[in-house]
Amino acid sequence: VHSFFSFPRERVESSFFVWAVLGLITALTARVPIRIDRRIPILMPILATACLAITALEIRFDRALLGALQSFAGGDLIDLARHTREGVRAGPFDSRIFLLQNKVFQSQQNFSRAQEACLEGLRYHPNSPELYGDLGMAYARAGDTTRAEQALLRAIELSPAQHQTLNNLGGVYQKR
Repeated sequence: VHSFFSFPRERVESSFFVWAVLGLITALTARVPIRIDRRIPILMPILATACLAITALEIRFDRALLGALQSFAGGDLIDLARHTREGVRAGPFDSRIFLLQNKVFQSQQNFSRAQEACLEGLRYHPNSPELYGDLGMAYARAGDTTRAEQALLRAIELSPAQHQTLNNLGGVYQKR
């Protein structure tokens, strides 16, 4: 499970870099003589505040993602919709929030919104085979087999071992 200090396959968590930079600045300024530039001590509270703000957003996101995953596992679509809205508002930290939001829209037969959720997720996670696979299925369920084929082929290109995607592509070919 991707969480606060996890390292997803698409990028390293931003808070890791921010906290590392803050620690590096602190370590470097601790060894510098007192005659350092007076701006550096002023920057420390600003950097600490920025680190805390990013961390708070990621914690808010993680809480929403965990709630969404639990709601999905329990089949509670109302809570799933609420948690995915909260997660998307908190930030695009994990592609699964967009996948779950897509599931909400597909369950409501709202395929255009499902496609939008996947496309938004792909803006932040362009190498997610799961998002391409779900986008392909949203296109297929809406009747757009050409786009469905393109999205599913991209998912297979990114992860050739996903048998479900191959099966879904076969279903798209059967619809033609």
